[in-house]
This record gives sequence, C-alpha cells and structure tokens, in this order.
Amino acid sequence: MTSSKLDARDVFTPEGLLSLSRVALAAVFPCVVSSPWLALATIALAGVSDVLDGYVARRRGGSTPTGAALDPITDKIFATSVMVSMIARGVLPLTSAALLCVRELLELPLLVWLLSVPRARKARAMHLKANILGKLTTLLQFGALVSLLLRLPYVGAWIAATAILGAVAAATYWSGFLHALARHKGAAAGDSTHSGASP
Repeated sequence: MTSSKLDARDVFTPEGLLSLSRVALAAVFPCVVSSPWLALATIALAGVSDVLDGYVARRRGGSTPTGAALDPITDKIFATSVMVSMIARGVLPLTSAALLCVRELLELPLLVWLLSVPRARKARAMHLKANILGKLTTLLQFGALVSLLLRLPYVGAWIAATAILGAVAAATYWSGFLHALARHKGAAAGDSTHSGASP
C-alpha cells in the first residue's frame, strides 16, 4: 500500500530530479532575463522538465506523495521567478503577470492542502491523472512570454487566452482532485471493511 508520508528519497528519483531542475532554472532566469533568447531557452527547458517528470513517473509505476507535492511546488517557484524577473525588468506589467498566473493563483490553496494533509497527497498520487488543460495553459503562457520577450504583436490576446484557459484548467484540476479524494476515501473505507470482515 502506498504511504502518504513525504520521503526525501523520492526527491532523488529520476522524476524527482526533473522536478527539482526547475528550482535551478528559477535561479538562472533572473540572470538571463535581459537576453530574450536565453530567457526563452530557460523557459523551454522548464516546460520540457514539467512534461517529462510526469511521463517518467508513469513509466516507473506512478507518482508518489512526495512527487505529488514536489511537482506543483517547483512549478510555482519557477513561475514566480519568471514573473518577478520580468516585472523588475519592466517587460511585464503587474496586471498582465496576474492574468498569466491565474491558474497558479487558483491552485495555490490546493498546494497548501497537499503539503498539510497526508491523505490529500496520497489521493493525488494514486488517483489523479495528468491535467491536459494545465499543459495547454503552460503552452499558452510560453506563447505569451515569447511575444513579450520578442516584442511580437497580439500579446494581449495571448495573455487573455492564457487567463481564460488557466481558470478552466484550475477548475478542472480542483474537480479532479476532489473526485480523486472521494475515490481514495471510498477505497480506504472498502479496505477497512474488508480487513474487519470475518473469514
């Protein structure tokens, strides 16, 4: 049975290291934000790591509660580094940054829940599938950042689309998580009844 406890050893699995790489990229980004192509390369590497960590976890037999907590934490760290750096450089207005981070802001309470409640981490690791809308939101964020850094047209349209899809992705993620939590609770209740039954 999968443990609900955080285990530091899971950080050093291939998928854990892929997630952790986004922390290193978050540290690099402020140093390269003044060079559009290096900034875009850093964002692209973070996006690739975000896709690969889930893929590797599934190939290796599924996510762990540690991975369930680590993945969104590293996502938020990287997104915060990008937004703060671009705001500081005057590339990104504060309002636009908030719109680009709609998904992250709406999912923040869920992250706190995952960190605080072992049962929530276990339910996410065991029952929650990848959120395709979340991945699409990441692609739109990347498109918006490309437009901003390279001063391309239609930046406003990219930002608006990212905000709208981000809100839908967050709502879908919350719904999926609550469904996973209910499934986990039902499975736990079934196991308890089973183990307490007479042979």
